[in-house]
Amino acid sequence: MIRGLYSAASGMVFNFKQELTVMNNLANVSTTGYKKEKITSSDFSNLMIVPQTGGGMGSPLLAGAAIGTVGAGTEPSEIGLDQSQGDLVDTGNPLDLALSGPGFFAVQTPSGTFYTRDGTFFKDAMGRLATANGGLVLGENGPIQIGQGDVLVDGDGTVSVGGKVVGRIRLVDFDPQETMLKIGDNYLVPENPNAQARAAATAVINQGYLERSNVDPTSEMVDMLSALRAYEASQKMIQLQDQTLDRAVNEVSKV
Repeated sequence: MIRGLYSAASGMVFNFKQELTVMNNLANVSTTGYKKEKITSSDFSNLMIVPQTGGGMGSPLLAGAAIGTVGAGTEPSEIGLDQSQGDLVDTGNPLDLALSGPGFFAVQTPSGTFYTRDGTFFKDAMGRLATANGGLVLGENGPIQIGQGDVLVDGDGTVSVGGKVVGRIRLVDFDPQETMLKIGDNYLVPENPNAQARAAATAVINQGYLERSNVDPTSEMVDMLSALRAYEASQKMIQLQDQTLDRAVNEVSKV
């Protein structure tokens, strides 16, 4: 019975974290380039049930023979990112850039090089292509200098200003097995600090567009209700086992 309390409690912990993940996704449904989070779970090691001998309990013929297993609960294993493509929306702004296909923009910040799908870019005071928080969009030879004039960005990232090529935006990708971590300001970094960025061979830039969040509000609400129902079910299991323990202590002992 005590084991049952632990199993139910572990389910409540997982469902609570699942609800927090869904709430975070819903809060970012309008965040440009946002990739929804998804939480996965794993089982604690199952316990083998083996008959006991001695003291009149069990049978010597069954000694050591497995007769089944009992679950020991669940735990959150990791929070991953759904890297599926978000819808593209036409903004008409030549400095708004959206990626089609897997890949990221590389951005130089005081803390190092970070990666993002948010192509809401601006021209900073020094005429460089930058993010809203001051990060510099990197090209193949450093930050992209756009200066004055009409900006044209081709699908492969080539940037022209007033008809003159000024650089090419650096588009990178990582091995599909690499886990990407969110670090704030819509930036991502690989969990493995030694992960090597590679050219995003199939990524295409769409000028005048932005990529929307890939969060589906309807699906997230369904997931939230499911997690809530599972949480309530685990809560009731704890109450039921508490009542059973109460009877075992206060009534069975009277027999």
